[in-house]
Amino acid sequence: MFSIAITRGGPRDLVRATALVQRRLEIAGYFGCQWCLENPATGLLKHQPLMHGLLYIDTCYCKYGFDYKKATRLWHSPLFGQHFRPQTVCCKADPCAALAAAHRHLTRASYTQRHASHAQRGGARLTHGYSQEQLYTMPPLLCDEIAQAAEACISA
Repeated sequence: MFSIAITRGGPRDLVRATALVQRRLEIAGYFGCQWCLENPATGLLKHQPLMHGLLYIDTCYCKYGFDYKKATRLWHSPLFGQHFRPQTVCCKADPCAALAAAHRHLTRASYTQRHASHAQRGGARLTHGYSQEQLYTMPPLLCDEIAQAAEACISA
């Protein structure tokens, strides 16, 4: 619902979507749960007032083995953040393995910060599109890191 890529299906219902996130945060607060909430870093959720002031960490799916860059933001409770240290965001100074491999043979002058694939379903410029199911899948290694942080919170 918060994706900037939604181009069909009618207008977004940001009020309803934001209310669901608000309710989720209320439930975690009521039970005193440690929590983590993932949404694309480029999405609209980060602009919703209820997210302002919450702790977050950004990372990229390509740092977890995917061959396309999809920046994601993980909002979290304070204790969860003490145990969660995801990979850094993919960039020229700290590229993922796919980006480094794609540009290993290029000279510094011709280096461009492009991944071989894109987190898109298709389009004229793309040689490989992904299904919606593939694009909605989180990297298993990132899921493992989230689970390990959650287990550390329980032990703390």
